[in-house]
Amino acid sequence: NSAQEIKIDTCLLNKRPYVNLAGVGLDAEVAIRLKQSKRRGFLPYFHNTIKELFSYQSKTYELRIDGELLPAQEYILIEVANAPMFGYNFEVAPLAKFDDGLLEVVLFRKSSIWKYVLTARRFLDSSIHESSIAERYSCKELTISGPRPIAVHVDGEGDQINDALHFEVKPLSLKVLAPPQG
Repeated sequence: NSAQEIKIDTCLLNKRPYVNLAGVGLDAEVAIRLKQSKRRGFLPYFHNTIKELFSYQSKTYELRIDGELLPAQEYILIEVANAPMFGYNFEVAPLAKFDDGLLEVVLFRKSSIWKYVLTARRFLDSSIHESSIAERYSCKELTISGPRPIAVHVDGEGDQINDALHFEVKPLSLKVLAPPQG
């Protein structure tokens, strides 16, 4: 079997390119912790996620999706995805596609810690976007404003940004080799 060349979308966060997903909130804080740690892999990731989950405070963000302003609201997590998966088979945006010219935005509203824990199984069965604590949007452009600095991750790399976050998609802008379809 030989690979075939296909084109996929790429995304920009404040002009910084990414391919898979970027996020704000809890997972960004975990990514920052892991960046500062010498330990890698699933167990350190899981340990830091649980630790952060029990101490993280949701923050109020204002979103502008394709020009439409949403009312400011408290979120624990905001994912801006070009593809469905975080890693370790956790699907945060099951409807995201690499080649549809859209960003898939999944917002997780403030809720009780136990609601998050009970909802976690949905990351494994491709139904997280159907949870009562989640909202989902598809768009070409997104701006997120909130308390600064804003903790972010870009394809899993943690960082802090002191400006509003501007996301955009660049349709079919990258050629990659993929396994044959069918």
